[in-house]
Amino acid sequence: MPPLSSLATLRAARGAAKRAALGPWWWATKRRVLLTSVPKCGTHLLRRLLNVIAIPARREVEWDITPEDLDAALRERRGSAVVGHVLARPEIRRFVADTRTRVLFIYRDPRDQVVSHLFHFRRDRKHPLHPLFRDELGDDDAALLAVIRGVRVSETAHVPRVDLLYGGFLEWLDDPSVCWSTFERLIGPRGGGSVDDQLREVRALLRHLGFPLASPAIVRMVARRVFDPGSPTFRIGQIGSWRKYFGPQHCTAFKEIAGQLLIDLGYERNLDW
Repeated sequence: MPPLSSLATLRAARGAAKRAALGPWWWATKRRVLLTSVPKCGTHLLRRLLNVIAIPARREVEWDITPEDLDAALRERRGSAVVGHVLARPEIRRFVADTRTRVLFIYRDPRDQVVSHLFHFRRDRKHPLHPLFRDELGDDDAALLAVIRGVRVSETAHVPRVDLLYGGFLEWLDDPSVCWSTFERLIGPRGGGSVDDQLREVRALLRHLGFPLASPAIVRMVARRVFDPGSPTFRIGQIGSWRKYFGPQHCTAFKEIAGQLLIDLGYERNLDW
């Protein structure tokens, strides 16, 4: 096996080659990037995209981070990306506009989101809601209803009702500092999406990051590598998996709580689903 110094040199050379292929814009300017998302909506897809083009994206920040703390995180990670489920609060939006921070945002069908959230609570032993979903909500139907309706055990162990959870993020969609995508458009054919949608999204994201001249070959290379089953948060990575888990009671509850949200986001035309 080569010495660690040789491996580090090899990685640096590979990163330089990727940057050279994309163009000089990013590394000449060291742009500030924030990656934010609704939880369990495809954060790993955007992180993977950034890592493929040699932009580290590892730093996690809190939901309710202040502009001052976000500024410190971005300064510390300049040339990288800061990652978190950062809400679209007015003071944060003003900050990213004033500092010309590039924001990437992703969401997905809220029905798939609640299913993914449920399995996350069941799987992550460190999550404060894990004991509740492991012991008291062992029944899958009751557990899924709890995620849809929201549940609160304590100040640190809670999940908002699904419409309120999304509501904290949706103003990112109207923000000019933001390039937003959806899980469905970015996942590609391996996740049940289309090649054309994926290529279009990758091209738009690269352009927003400062790579407007990325060649079609580079765009295709990045798109092929976005789907990453090796991600620690990856479960099945498929569109429409909610249909396997929703029963009549879940559909009824979801329509009452977030039926309009599905229509507003374009996932349904009406409540007849």
